[in-house]
Amino acid sequence: MMKMIQSIKAEYQRRLEKIVFSVEVKEMEKYELQLISGVNLLMFILISIISVPLSLKWGISPIKSVIFSMSLLGIAVAIFIISRNKRMTSTQQLHFISILYVISFLITYYVFYLKVKVLFWFTIVIISIFFNMSSRSVLHFYMMGITAILLGVSIIVDPQDVIIVDYSFYFSLAVMLSLVFFSGFIVNRLYKVISETKIREYRQLIDKNDEITSLYEEISATEEELRDQNEKLHLYNDEINANKEKLEYLAYHDPLTQLPNREMIIEQLNILVDSNIDGHLKFSVVFIDLDNFKKVNDSMGHSSGDKLLVEVSKRLQASIHAKDVIGRLGGDELALIIRRHLSEEDLLTYVQEICDVFNDIFMINSVKISISASFGIAMYPVDGSNVEELLKAADTAMYKAKDMGKNNVQFFEKAMKEAILYRIEMEEKLQSALVNEEFYLEYQPLYETKNQKLVSFEALIRWENKDKCRVSPADFIPFAEETGLIIDIGEWVLREACRQINRIADEGIEDILIAVNISAIQMREHDFIDRVRAILNETAVNPHYLEFEITESVFILDKDKVIADIKTLQELGIRIAMDDFGTGYASLSYLMGLPIDILKIDQLFVSAIEQGNDKNEVIRAIIKMAHALNMKVVAEGVETPIQLAYLQAESCDYLQGYLLNRPLDKSKMIQLMLKGE
Repeated sequence: MMKMIQSIKAEYQRRLEKIVFSVEVKEMEKYELQLISGVNLLMFILISIISVPLSLKWGISPIKSVIFSMSLLGIAVAIFIISRNKRMTSTQQLHFISILYVISFLITYYVFYLKVKVLFWFTIVIISIFFNMSSRSVLHFYMMGITAILLGVSIIVDPQDVIIVDYSFYFSLAVMLSLVFFSGFIVNRLYKVISETKIREYRQLIDKNDEITSLYEEISATEEELRDQNEKLHLYNDEINANKEKLEYLAYHDPLTQLPNREMIIEQLNILVDSNIDGHLKFSVVFIDLDNFKKVNDSMGHSSGDKLLVEVSKRLQASIHAKDVIGRLGGDELALIIRRHLSEEDLLTYVQEICDVFNDIFMINSVKISISASFGIAMYPVDGSNVEELLKAADTAMYKAKDMGKNNVQFFEKAMKEAILYRIEMEEKLQSALVNEEFYLEYQPLYETKNQKLVSFEALIRWENKDKCRVSPADFIPFAEETGLIIDIGEWVLREACRQINRIADEGIEDILIAVNISAIQMREHDFIDRVRAILNETAVNPHYLEFEITESVFILDKDKVIADIKTLQELGIRIAMDDFGTGYASLSYLMGLPIDILKIDQLFVSAIEQGNDKNEVIRAIIKMAHALNMKVVAEGVETPIQLAYLQAESCDYLQGYLLNRPLDKSKMIQLMLKGE
């Protein structure tokens, strides 16, 4: 590489010197012609002036003298113009100037023919001037040639003529020598200036050459480094492209089963819907949900559940048509897009064949697992005109299949669609009710069993819509839990109950509890405790005046987390009551491990007291068991004196029901407490 650079440098140096020399010569020739023409103009002016007295001294006709002077001046001007003509080459300029000099000699010879001596010396001086000024041989040849010719002619014509040295000769010689000295001085000074300028320019070019050479050396030094960097960039680019492909794959595929994920399924459905330009496209969506999959996770662990999902996905993938797409929506729920138009009969046959993949036993960790699935089918565009409607329709049909006993296939029906529209409408109304403050609270009093002394109140949410119609909690609470709005509604209830506690305190009433119902959906939130603390801080309420009522369903979630949250609430000073006990799946032994302060017996058992059946024994057992666990017992829905008497006899701690009092608004609630009833 260095040899190549040195070779390039040498070649560059040679060409640079050649260019500099060529440029210098051309510049010198240009200045030389301009100098000659300038000195020539001055010289001819002086000759024209000198010729006048010489003509008178030597007896030359005045007319010839004037013609001679004007001719020389014209020739001088012509030479000056030619030397600055940019259209002519340097050689052309030299020949024209030389010819004009010859003409000037001929005119001089003609005028001073009888004075050959003067012409001779004049010619010698002119030649000396040009030898001193010009480096161009063309001028020399022209001048020497014409001089030789004229001298030869003079000698032949008048061989006896001799050179006479007189004062006129001395004067002419002095003028010519002065002109030679002056022109020589000017030429030398001009050459010196030009030479210094060119040397400076040459040095600048040399410096530039050194810079270029240094640059070549730097390029050579970094060439290997650049090659390495280029290779690294290619590797990085390949790695970036690979990561990009991987990210794109992960963005649209489930990492566990490698099936398309929810985003991919929705995107595929959007493409199908958007491509239905002429309105003739028909396809179907099938929701697939594994039955009792939770039992597998609970009994065998989540890792086994994941392996089961992988095996199920492989079987389903192998059983579907090549044009169809199956993906995992999340959990144990999958979706199948049938991108073909099939009649309902063919569609049912096809889905039932897919359903048959669950007939064979799955072997997970050497354990045989038998599992089934529920299928819900929605058809486009009959069951939905867009992706959202279609997915909801398939989901609704799938839940219908579960309600029908699981392990079956259900088509979406019009009645289901009406139910969906009703749920959508209810969801919108619930959201509007929160914004427009259509909810309010009523307070159900709770009394001691022995003396019917007022103990506390249960906050009950009520809804009066914008049409002034009341909506039953049994109608809107389930929808609120399905949509997740119960979280916002529950927070509103807690905040409003805390404000009511502060109002009661402002009236000078103390030691009155308000119980608030807490949904399992609320307790499922990871920041549930933080939300409670925020409301307590916002309202500055004393937590000892609060009681949270929870149901058995909260323990279906993460039991350890729920117990930890309950203990945290109790540490804050909030009492915990289990509501509707006996209607869920919890057993008495299960209850022993829960940190509960109060147990509320569901009104289903209380209403059966008058019949004197076995349920009375259940109530008696619950009361005794709760007391043994240091829990207080509340009987809900007490409506008759017989129920009251039985509960008093069984030492039930507290009563709640229409027999004692109905739910009250906040003003009547305060009036009741002020009366001290």
